[in-house]
Amino acid sequence: MLVTIQFPFIDFRAFVSEETHRLGIPIWPSPVPDHDFVRSFGSIRRRPKGGLTGWLGESFICEANRAITFQGLESLKGGRNSQNNFKIVFRRLYFDGIAVGKFEIGIATWETSASGLFSFLGNKLSDIKLEELIFHILQLPVCVQNSSKGQANIPLWQAGKALAKLYLVSSTKKEGILKQQKFLSDWWIQTCEPIILISYRNNLERILTDLPKRKFNFKATFNSANLSHCAVLYQGKTVRTWLIGEYFPSGNVRQLRIFLLRLHSERACLRKVLQNIASGRLLIKARSQESEVFQSYLNQATRKIRKLNGHASKRAELSIEALAREAEDFIVPGECDAIFEALRALDIRKNLFGKVKDFVSQVSIVERQYIMGDQYNIEQAGAVGPNAYAHDMVFNQVTEQINKLTDPIQLATELNTLRQAMLQEATEAEHSIAVGNVAKAEQAIKSNNLREAIKYLKSAGKWSLDIASKIGVPVAIEVLKRALGITM
Repeated sequence: MLVTIQFPFIDFRAFVSEETHRLGIPIWPSPVPDHDFVRSFGSIRRRPKGGLTGWLGESFICEANRAITFQGLESLKGGRNSQNNFKIVFRRLYFDGIAVGKFEIGIATWETSASGLFSFLGNKLSDIKLEELIFHILQLPVCVQNSSKGQANIPLWQAGKALAKLYLVSSTKKEGILKQQKFLSDWWIQTCEPIILISYRNNLERILTDLPKRKFNFKATFNSANLSHCAVLYQGKTVRTWLIGEYFPSGNVRQLRIFLLRLHSERACLRKVLQNIASGRLLIKARSQESEVFQSYLNQATRKIRKLNGHASKRAELSIEALAREAEDFIVPGECDAIFEALRALDIRKNLFGKVKDFVSQVSIVERQYIMGDQYNIEQAGAVGPNAYAHDMVFNQVTEQINKLTDPIQLATELNTLRQAMLQEATEAEHSIAVGNVAKAEQAIKSNNLREAIKYLKSAGKWSLDIASKIGVPVAIEVLKRALGITM
């Protein structure tokens, strides 16, 4: 059985206007194998069995054995006086040359009896045992190179962030590290949600996936192999897990494994990019060189994901796209509007805006409709129903009060300070939405549109007021209170 754990990461440096001192080598996605290397990670090698037909880049990987070391591979006790043993098969890094990267670790596991012999018969994993196996692997102690001095070993599931920081340092010119040390731990490289893919032999190993109280979203058969998917809850996070069982090694099944892992990294990184756009953290000047690079990335990312879905679905004879859409929440409710507004401000090409909008809309959660009082079947409107006029009057009164009491220059300055503080405190998806609304309110104030600013501040919610009170921005606090309808 082979367990592959992938930690995707997104490199924002191509989209920022500051000097990042990023190294120009290796020249991804076509590095020179056996010659190029990534500092602190390892040498670039050609995959022995090749990559993906028609896909540039997947044939070359960085053997990243130096980046992360395991401090122990403790066996997992099984049933019938048996145990599961573990061995590290690979540690590798991939980067697409623009923004998307992934770090993958392969761990082989096999069951032995009390005498130490391989258990050929009855090597089965129930759903509960499958969870135990995943939890055990995620808790394996590792050490990432160049970690803080005195830092204790971290569990494997926390390695993604440390590896992203290491890649940031390793892909930066040495003079840039000295000049911009304070930026190297900032947001230029961000890790995304990990994923697990488990490959096993049907004739030697079995994973029992039909037990009650375990939700497996789909199961299909192709090329004498089984494909299934589950979501495992670990440390408060949902870890997506693919399971592929085959009787004999197959090149077609191998390519499906690569497709699924590449698809996850592309989707996860695109989601992270759109979330940073919505929150206002990633600010790109319209019609700039960075804007052109960013639009090129968006165009390629949506195209790649569509092609990956098609290739994977063809091999599996099922809709991988539908399964992936069912298995994850691509964009949380309420975040779509912030994304579209930011893209409009960026003035991206109309056809590209349409592609991104269609893509996000297809994989987003449908917001629930809460209907109070009179029912109106509408999708979007500024004010409807018998109480709409009264609400509008109150809103106008609040706007007039704030206009009389507020210095717009001071308010814009304090909203900028608030947004920066919120970025540091944000830990949940709802926080990102709030940050985006404060950023849009700041822009509205600068455009002398107080009414729009109040609408965005109202949407920013109570958490924004809590942070404002914490850092002490009096004008912003007063405006937030009035926008939220809190008694003074």
